[in-house]
This record gives sequence, C-alpha cells and structure tokens, in this order.
Amino acid sequence: MRLSFYPVTPSSEDQSPLRPSRAFRRSTYAVITAVFLFCLLYLTLFVLSIGLLAGSIYGGISIIMLKAHTLTIMVGAGLVALGVMFFGFFVKFIFAINRSYNPHRTEITQEEQPRLYEFIKQLAEDTRAPFPRKIFLVPEVNAGVFYHSSFWSMFWPVRKNLEIGLGLVNTLSISEFKAVLAHEFGHFSQRSMKVGSYVYTVNRVLYNLVYEYDRWDLLLDKWVAAGGVFGFFAIITRGMVNGIRYLLRWAYGVVNRQYMKLSREMEYNADLVATSVAGHTAMISALRRIELGARAYDHCTDYLHQLAELGKKTNDIYANHHIILLHLANQYGLAIEHGLPQIPDGELAKNLVKSRINVKDQWASHPSRLEREQNILTRPVAAEAYPQSAWKLFKNPTMLRREITLKLYETGFADQSFQSLSADDFANYVKEEEEKYRISPAYHGFYDGRFLQQFDPKEVISLQKDTDSLTFDMVYNEAHYKKMARFFANQDDFETLKHIQSGAITTKYFEFDSRKRSAKDIGSLIRLLNSDLARQELWLTELDQQAFMWHYRGAQRAGVASEYVARYQSLMSLQKAYRSFTENRQQLDYWRGQLYTKTHWTDQEASELTKELSNIEVNFKSHLRACVANNQIEGELTEAMQKELIPYLRGEQAYYLKVSEFDEEALARFTDLVLDVWVATRLAYKQSLKSLTDYQLGLQVAEETHAKLGPPRLYQ
Repeated sequence: MRLSFYPVTPSSEDQSPLRPSRAFRRSTYAVITAVFLFCLLYLTLFVLSIGLLAGSIYGGISIIMLKAHTLTIMVGAGLVALGVMFFGFFVKFIFAINRSYNPHRTEITQEEQPRLYEFIKQLAEDTRAPFPRKIFLVPEVNAGVFYHSSFWSMFWPVRKNLEIGLGLVNTLSISEFKAVLAHEFGHFSQRSMKVGSYVYTVNRVLYNLVYEYDRWDLLLDKWVAAGGVFGFFAIITRGMVNGIRYLLRWAYGVVNRQYMKLSREMEYNADLVATSVAGHTAMISALRRIELGARAYDHCTDYLHQLAELGKKTNDIYANHHIILLHLANQYGLAIEHGLPQIPDGELAKNLVKSRINVKDQWASHPSRLEREQNILTRPVAAEAYPQSAWKLFKNPTMLRREITLKLYETGFADQSFQSLSADDFANYVKEEEEKYRISPAYHGFYDGRFLQQFDPKEVISLQKDTDSLTFDMVYNEAHYKKMARFFANQDDFETLKHIQSGAITTKYFEFDSRKRSAKDIGSLIRLLNSDLARQELWLTELDQQAFMWHYRGAQRAGVASEYVARYQSLMSLQKAYRSFTENRQQLDYWRGQLYTKTHWTDQEASELTKELSNIEVNFKSHLRACVANNQIEGELTEAMQKELIPYLRGEQAYYLKVSEFDEEALARFTDLVLDVWVATRLAYKQSLKSLTDYQLGLQVAEETHAKLGPPRLYQ
C-alpha cells in the first residue's frame, strides 16, 4: 500500500534502463589502474622494509653480541628500532580508523519520527539501496551519508548512516526532499556504484599512509628527543621515511586525481538515480532551492551572531531562516508557492559573469549545479509533484526545531544567558539592518560588492575634468555594472591561471574563451589577461573619478564642495584600512592553516613564522591607530573592545606577537582582535558608503531643484 505522504514513483516501464555512462566506466578503469600501480609501488617498498627489518635485527643483535657494553647496546638497539619503526610505517594504516564527527548531530529513532522512517524505508526500496544504520539530524542545508571507515572496510561492508539537515527540510518540498535523499542513496544503489565506495576507502587508506600524523609519528618524535647514539638512529629513520613519503605523495596525487574524476561521474549517476524515482523537475528544482537556501542560511546565522553579541537569541532558527529565504525571493523577484520560492531557469545566475577558463581535471569532486542540471535533462522523467513543505514528514516539528536551535546555542555560546527574540523581532532587525546599509537601487549596482578605486580627490579636482555633458544615468547604468562584473571575473580568472602556472592546479589542458589550450600557453594567456585587466582597471578608475567629479560639480553649485570632498576622503581612508584589515585576516587564516596542518617545523621555519606574524601585527597596529585617532570605527566597537584597545595601542612594539618567540596563545588573542576590528571596520565602511551615496542623491535632488527653481535654501 502506498503511503499517502510519499510521492508516486514513476514506473520503470516508462524509463530506459539506467546504466553507468561511458565516462563513468572510463573513470572507473582509470582509477582502478592508478590504484593498482600505487599498490605495486607500495608492495615493492613493503618488501624492502621487510628486508631492512630482518637485516637491522640481525645486525643489531650481532653488534651487541660482538662486545656487550653501553655503546654497542645503544648502537644495536638503535639499529633494531630503525628496522622496526620503518616496517611499522608501512603497516600502521591497518589500525587507523577514520571517524566522521559532527558535534551538532542528533540521532532520531523510528518511535520519535515514524512518518519520516516510513518515507525513507520506501525510498530505500525504490532506489534498491540498503536502509541506513542510523539517522541523524543536523542544523545546516545539506544531506549526506557517512560512516566510520578503516582498512578492513574493503573486506567487510560497513552500514552507512544518513544525515539530514533541517535547513534542507526548511527549504524543500516533499518531492524535492525525496529527490535529494534518493541522490544520496544513488551512490550505493547499483552494483556498479559499489566500486566507488571501495575506491573511496582505498583513497582514505592511502591518504592515511602518506599524510596522517598519528601515534607512530609521536613515537618517532619521542625517540628523536631521546638524543644520544640511540636518538641518532631516529634521525636517520625520519629522513628515510620523509623520502618515502615524498615518493608516495607524488603517487597518491596521481590516484587522487583519477578518484576525483570518478567522484564527479558518481555525482552525475546519483542524480540520474534520483531523477528515476522523483522526476527531473523535482531534482532540478531541489538543486536551485538548496543553493538559495544555503545562501539564506548563511545570512541568517550572520544576523544571529550579531544578535548574540547584543545578548539576544532565537528559539527557532528555522523561522528566521524562512524569513531570510522569503526576503531573498522578494529581492530577486521570485514568486512564492506553498511558502517556498519558485526559481525559473537562469534566475540564480543572471547577475553572474561566466569564467573564461574551464579546467577539465579540477580537484573538486562535485560538478557545478548547471552541469548537473544539463546531465539530468539527458534522462528526463515525468513525476507527480508534491509541493507541500517537507516538514509534513516530521512529528511535532516545532519542538524539534527548538531542540536543534537550543543545541546550536549550547555548542556555540556555552554558559551564556540570552534574552529570547521572537520571529517578528528578528524580521524587524533584518529590515533595519538592510535599510541601514542599503545602497539606493538608483545607482544600478555601481557601488555594490566592491571597493572604489583609490585616488586623491583633490588631485582629480585639480585636473579640471569636464563633466557638464554628463547626466546621472550616463554614469550609473546597467551596462557599467556588467562591465565591472567582467573586470572582477577576469581578476578571478587571472588568479586561476597563476595557480595553474605554479602547479597548485594540476592540469595539462584547459579551455580559455572556449578554445582548448595547453599548460605551456599559460605565460602568453597571463600576459593577455593582465593587459585586459590593466585596461579595465584604468577604465574603472576613470569611471569612479568621473562619478566623483559629477557629484563634486553639483556640490560646488550647492555651496558644499568642501564638505563633499571631506566625506569622500573619509571614505577613502576607511576603505584603505578595511582592505588592509581584510589582508591581515587572510594572512592570519593562511598561517594558522599552515600551523595546524604542517606536522613538523624546523627552528628556522618557526623563526620565520614568528617574524612574519610580528610583521602582520605591526602593519595591523599602524592602520588601527589611524582609525582610532580619526574616530572612524569607534561607533562600531563594543565597550569591552574599546577598553582592550587602549593598552594595546599604547605599546610601541608588537604587544601580542614578539619577534623573538612564538606564542600560540598570543596568536589566538591577536586573531580574535583582528576579527573584531575587521567586523567593526566593515560595518563602519558600509555605513560611510551608505551615508556618502545618500548624500550624493541629495545633491542630485538639489541640482534638479536648482535647474527649476534656483538654489534651494538647504544649501544657501
């Protein structure tokens, strides 16, 4: 008997058999070949390690038996330990377990959510996939399958767990929810897909062998620290293992590139599985709504963090998420049906500029949404739509949403007390924040999402550029906005080309302006794009200067030229600080990433890191002093931050990060300070830009009034 809340599954008689594509089969053969070759290399090295183990044990015992005293015992023991540790390196992955951990997971049972369980059971039957071992809820806009894997997972199958994001439920209809879960089951529903699961486990095992810093490495560190004759053999062991790791790292890169290609094909195939049971319309609509829902969730959490700083919290994050979702739909002009936005073709990407570069063998395992949509439409399947919200599958959803929200606050804001915030209060806060920083649409996006070109207003004024023939619409129009978007897209493409040139993106061939290119063409393409960027940047600088001068002429006629120039200079100064603080934050993110991923640091490397961090702080402090001296960010700083900055800025030298030594606690404190100042500066900059653009519109109104009635009294 069909469940009343379960969308009808299209009949298999109406569909052609679902078989893996030719590209999928090619990727499968390629990755299996790569794994086989890696295994040959590994087995060769493993046999050598056995030979070294036997030789070191024999040699060590022989040295000790030759003449037993302290030196020979230490040399013999060191030689034996070298062989044992070297051999242990090649077998340690057998004992490694890769655990998937998420502190926000909440397990649910069939007794708690009977309708959802029945829905998933029916879907597992339709996709011919095994029912999940356990089902968990998480807060975000996602869904996935996870499991704890180890070397032995290649021989004994592991039951998978299903993870469902309530943000996803908040974003999708029942039909779309079915399609998304069917996609996850599609990874394991066919016999041909099992090779993907197997290769995933192999890939993880190889990664552990090459990159993981585990108890074996800790033991080696302790051995090195022992020093003396015995510790000398630890240094030799480390050198030998580092050489082996370098070789295996290169080989693993070959395997991983093939695995990523296979992963992309697995995504395509899983989409077709989902289409076969839920229909192509539901699958495509789900992909679009997930993209919009994820954007809304990010905005929602940003607002909730701001409110948390004010001592306020929400009891239901999903009510707030839905408010933002509807707000974005209204902003993009999307229709609402059954409480969810309808997203037609091209709506999400209409303001995006396509990249000129297409790198075929990227590292990312997931194809783009547009690529997935095109693949889905190669096998269209009609299905009845169930447009009601996916929340209908849950028992007592209001209580569930509150429980997950409470867990989020307990994890992120432990031991903090808050004042509860209603959904209406949240909506009003969002409206006020949007209005506080919203640039008038009259500018057609001219000032949105970018920095203004840096120039000296007084120097531009001295050039006496003629703007009498210009109009407001000639400066601010859609064509200029699109041309700016092309410039910023070219900047991203330029960075991509540099990554290919440096080897950060590994590829032999790629497309540029829809023409196939070889990696050896990188130099000429970088020069070409650099030339385009120089020309476009000059155009944008002239356009920004033109806009400034147009408003400056209006300010002159209104008698407020000095005030307008001062406002513009203040914005330029604040923008410079904001860009600098943004760079400081990015640098810190990079070095902290290096610090926590790189397992071994030499004394020289640690010294260079310390100097680099200290230089970052010196640069940060100089811009911070200027901001504080000019009272540019004071209004956005909390009272606690202002008290902290007073002693910090009085220090002549770096206060947190000393050039002489590395201090991890000081780095954490400095990182928090940079983030706080960056947020405050960002808000101050947005407010300053909003104030300037509103002031400019006031000048325009005054100019129009001047033309009709003479100078208005406001500016007399």
